[in-house]
Amino acid sequence: MATMDELREGVRQSLPEIADILDKELSDKVVEAWALALSNSQFSRIEQMTCSGMVGSRHIPDLTQADHLRGVGRIAHTIAQEMLDLCGDMIRIDPDIALAGGLLHDVGKPLFYDADNIARWRDNKSYTGKPPFRHTMYGAHVALTAGLPEELAHVIAAHDTHMDGQYVEHSVYCSIVAHADQVYWSVLYRLAESEKDPIQIQGPAG
Repeated sequence: MATMDELREGVRQSLPEIADILDKELSDKVVEAWALALSNSQFSRIEQMTCSGMVGSRHIPDLTQADHLRGVGRIAHTIAQEMLDLCGDMIRIDPDIALAGGLLHDVGKPLFYDADNIARWRDNKSYTGKPPFRHTMYGAHVALTAGLPEELAHVIAAHDTHMDGQYVEHSVYCSIVAHADQVYWSVLYRLAESEKDPIQIQGPAG
């Protein structure tokens, strides 16, 4: 079992874009949230999870969940920065929050990709549900536990705009991250289809 310090160091290695967050306190809390999420799962590194939207959905071969997070974080950061450059003083957007939101949006996933949890929920679903709640809800809990601001907990909870997120009014950062997430998946899926490269189906582990 990895120590919390080992988990934190692994998070920084898995998500080097964390170093691009100018607010040091915010970057440290992003690391803490991911270390906390991993500590409650079988995983010691983010890249031990496949690049997929959820267990049982299509996944991109040769990419990992860390690649997905990095991609969404970078796209979200670029959107925020370009909007600032285009609109100047007309808008208030913090690229740090957009980047952190992209890197954190799936922080709830380790619990749900854990093979022991998958098996337990499958075998006891009449009482636990399958799963008992979604990664968005759990991820928001992890973020608040790690001391992250409410605006980032909202991004995590509501970025899945066609599911849980459809029931709340989205912040500007949630809109940015949700669109970045959608762009990431749609581009990769379309490229894989056009190149005749089959996207595999990930079955429940264990």
